[in-house]
Amino acid sequence: MDTTKGERIRLGIFVLLMSLLVLGTAAFLIGKKITEKYTPYKTRFTESVDGLNPGAKVKLNGIVVGQVTALEVDEEDLTAVIVKFEVAAGTPVKTTMNANLIGGISLTGLKSIELSGGAPSDPNAKKGDFINSSVSGLKQITGQAENIAEKNSARNMTV
Repeated sequence: MDTTKGERIRLGIFVLLMSLLVLGTAAFLIGKKITEKYTPYKTRFTESVDGLNPGAKVKLNGIVVGQVTALEVDEEDLTAVIVKFEVAAGTPVKTTMNANLIGGISLTGLKSIELSGGAPSDPNAKKGDFINSSVSGLKQITGQAENIAEKNSARNMTV
């Protein structure tokens, strides 16, 4: 079955429009990613960060504001891990804020970072600053359980 000249023209226009649509969508998405500005920060955890991976979410009061970019062992303290993360430019990160590990209890075991604390009048953290970290709720609970177990074993030994 031969196609007519009109059908070939319509097919050519259709292919051209679809190609422009795909290229336009790709350019929009790439352009949006390139123009987004982020501010880098660091924090130091002295507990296991198992389940925290590059790309993990960074939240401020439950709102995703950035992501973890890298994890590395602290060369000055081998029991600590330095976590590098970035937040969207304009996110109010204060010097008095804490970075907390959250999650890890779910089926996946994945963790994220929650920024909390600080007041609007506190000074803003500078690009690349260390944000204080605090012990996660799960670590506090397991630490308390370990203390209770140690006290019980010590009590049993003295009896």
